[in-house]
Amino acid sequence: MSVAFAVYEPGQSWLHRLDPRVKLLGVGLGMVAAILANSLWPLAVSLVTAHALILSAGVPVRRIGHLWRAIVPFLILILILWPVFDRAGTRVVLDFGWFRLTVEAINRGLVAACRLATISFLVAVWLRTTSEQQLIQSFVRLGLPYRWGVALAIGLRSIPLLAGVYTGVAEAQQARGLRLDGPVHHRLRAQIPILVATLVTVIRMAEQTARALDARGFGGPARPTTLHRLRFRPADWVALALLLGTAIVGAIAWFR
Repeated sequence: MSVAFAVYEPGQSWLHRLDPRVKLLGVGLGMVAAILANSLWPLAVSLVTAHALILSAGVPVRRIGHLWRAIVPFLILILILWPVFDRAGTRVVLDFGWFRLTVEAINRGLVAACRLATISFLVAVWLRTTSEQQLIQSFVRLGLPYRWGVALAIGLRSIPLLAGVYTGVAEAQQARGLRLDGPVHHRLRAQIPILVATLVTVIRMAEQTARALDARGFGGPARPTTLHRLRFRPADWVALALLLGTAIVGAIAWFR
């Protein structure tokens, strides 16, 4: 996989050393909190916290920029469409027949966009600091069958791989004279050879992955073994206690 599109960022930071099950719990609790949050400020604080965690893990700023560039189109789409289709609210900004823009709808659009960004960066904290081996082991130790754990880990790793394949094919096609500018219908038509070549490449890579797994005895009757087993260290127990304590306090504050 191209380094530019790799998910895991090798390192020796405290997040890299933290047990992946604790990180998975933290990401899950953070996602639940982001989904339940209805105001902008808690989400903004969570987003800043996620950035601080990624930076503390030694992830380069350019990688953070890559993620922002990937989600910005979706954020813009949410900010544009949410106020258009959400007609609820009393503080009207614009009212032209079928089009009714309210302050409440704008705020809800901002909250939805910030929620998506927060969840994206929380997941990035987990994937950027957890190797594929740790992902599989954490899923298996949590009770997931080994085959499912491998399939889920491969699926998570395939997302940036697909982006890298598409980018490489697009650059190769443009080097051969393919133009991706001009009217919208021309640009859409130009995507056809890129998508076809990407699909062929992905199918070939899937076959290679299947052969590699088969050569390593994947799916055999023997129970898979690991060189380094996951074990909780004192720091993991402390992090787990802090997460559970924060979750309990947050739940009490939410239901009061």
